[in-house]
Amino acid sequence: MAETESPGSEPTVVHLVGLSVTGTSTTSMSLRRRYHMSGQHFRSSAYFARQSYQIEQSGSSLSADDRDMQYMAYVTASLLANVAGLEALINEYFADVVATHLENIKQLSDDTREFLRSMWNWNFEKVGGIPTQPGVLAKYRKALSLANKAAFEESKPPIEQVQQVIEIRDKLVHYQAQFDTDSGTISQHFETAFGATTFPLNPFSPQGTFYFPQRMLSHGCAEWAFQSSDKFVDAFCQRIGYRKPYGESPIDLPTR
Repeated sequence: MAETESPGSEPTVVHLVGLSVTGTSTTSMSLRRRYHMSGQHFRSSAYFARQSYQIEQSGSSLSADDRDMQYMAYVTASLLANVAGLEALINEYFADVVATHLENIKQLSDDTREFLRSMWNWNFEKVGGIPTQPGVLAKYRKALSLANKAAFEESKPPIEQVQQVIEIRDKLVHYQAQFDTDSGTISQHFETAFGATTFPLNPFSPQGTFYFPQRMLSHGCAEWAFQSSDKFVDAFCQRIGYRKPYGESPIDLPTR
């Protein structure tokens, strides 16, 4: 990126969607571009959920082992991309505040944007109440607090379901094999939390197999997780005045 300025001239910064344009009245302008990844993560999550649904509905000419492998791969990928989207979105929000991308944060007052920039500055240790390596929801909570917006009620929708989605993702990424004779296993924990009514279970995994991961990881689980995160993102964006970075309605990103 080439940029020149006349001595003593003050640079002018104009922010467009995904672009930062810097220049002066006496020189040509230069462009900076930045890609927001959260929308791609959520689109991927919905796509992988759709693929698992297709396997459920149409079956497969593959062997049962290959069918089960593909099915579980799509469900797992959907869950992982889902939480990746949640984390990317809140990081993008703070990045937009710091860079003053007005199109995305135009509903925030000037004072609020300036306060958020001065407090955040991409140094978590400078923001009171957030640990050095904050969890995903800690960032969302702090964003609402810094913007002087109402917090989500804990243990109630939409944050309750998103906490569960993140927990599923964490147990997949940091998986620990446990004997079925152990007490207090993660499989038992999830079966108590979700049972057979929260979402349809894996139709290819019979009764008697582990609830988690075998029976629980299903298209129904991936769809429920995506819809839960989508409702949470909607509520956050509306509450804080941020533009949603992907489809505005469930029709835009179908999961089946």
